[in-house]
Amino acid sequence: MKDIKREISEILNVEQKNLNEIELEDVEFSPFAQQNIDNVVGKILTINNPKKFIIKQQITKPDRLPCKSFWVENTKDLVLFISIGNESRAIVVPEDGWMIRDNIMIH
Repeated sequence: MKDIKREISEILNVEQKNLNEIELEDVEFSPFAQQNIDNVVGKILTINNPKKFIIKQQITKPDRLPCKSFWVENTKDLVLFISIGNESRAIVVPEDGWMIRDNIMIH
């Protein structure tokens, strides 16, 4: 697999040092961002297996979504790089569409 951080850096035209990896389980999405993510993931799943009926509820739970996530230092946007089967998508969630959960565990 390609270097995801480098690829996102090129797509967004930002320095790699400004992309900070974050675990999806530490993130909480606003309802509008969650709906957008669910729609994109639903489309990817449909492309990969159009004959199955897809239940989109809670699709973005961290244990169910093959995803790398980075927050952009300059803009505070969150970038989700989702790869399912042969399909990959980068979703940019604006600063007001996500926040760090209150109840995260720091190891």
